[in-house]
Amino acid sequence: MTGVFGVVFSSIFGSNASLATIIIAMFPLFELKGAIPVGMSVEFWGENALSSSQAFICSLLGSCLVV
Repeated sequence: MTGVFGVVFSSIFGSNASLATIIIAMFPLFELKGAIPVGMSVEFWGENALSSSQAFICSLLGSCLVV
C-alpha cells in the first residue's frame, strides 16, 4: 500500500518533501498528525526525507497558513 502512496507523492511533488509536508498540513483531516510522519517517511522520499524538526516546522507552517 505504501508503494502506491509513494508513486502518487513522487508524481505530484517530485522530491520536495518540505512542500508536500506544508500542503498536507493545510488539510483539516490530516493536519500535523498526518503531515509529520509523511514528511519523515524514508519510504516515500528516500534520502530527501525530512528530519523530525524540519517536518515539525514545515507542518506547523502549513497549519498556520490556513489561519
